[in-house]
Amino acid sequence: RILGADIGVGVTGVAGPGIEEGMGAGTVFCGLVGPGSHQEAVRWDLRGDREQVRQAATMSVLDLLRRQLRRPSPDS
Repeated sequence: RILGADIGVGVTGVAGPGIEEGMGAGTVFCGLVGPGSHQEAVRWDLRGDREQVRQAATMSVLDLLRRQLRRPSPDS
């Protein structure tokens, strides 16, 4: 609200190489809040080395955001 954003995205996870807080490498969570009451939380179990997990997570988050942007506006 302060920034006037219509969509909020948060990402966290374990890129690797080892287990962190009980989560294996490649475990990634993303939360998205869109216009109106749309909320979405996703867990991905990605494979690869640290850099591959980070790249796959980035692509997955951008795809989630792309799909949100294509969703009809609650005002329309």
